[in-house]
Amino acid sequence: FRSAFLKLEEAIDYDAMDGEPVDLLFVLVVPPEETTAHLDVLAVLARLFNNAENRNRLRAQDSNSALYEELIGLVSNQAA
Repeated sequence: FRSAFLKLEEAIDYDAMDGEPVDLLFVLVVPPEETTAHLDVLAVLARLFNNAENRNRLRAQDSNSALYEELIGLVSNQAA
């Protein structure tokens, strides 16, 4: 599967459960025959994005490479 992570310059109203505008997006593209492997990824991401400090750390990055490195570090810590 493939994935993409985006930090939007301006948050958008996305009818989020908490009513807050959305500025961090993670997209997973999963082949139809893949039925379970992506669930582990989603579980790690749910824990990561549920933590306000993690979200703030991602929002604080000022370049694509810094955002990537921060995300990889946070994912590695969550998966450990």
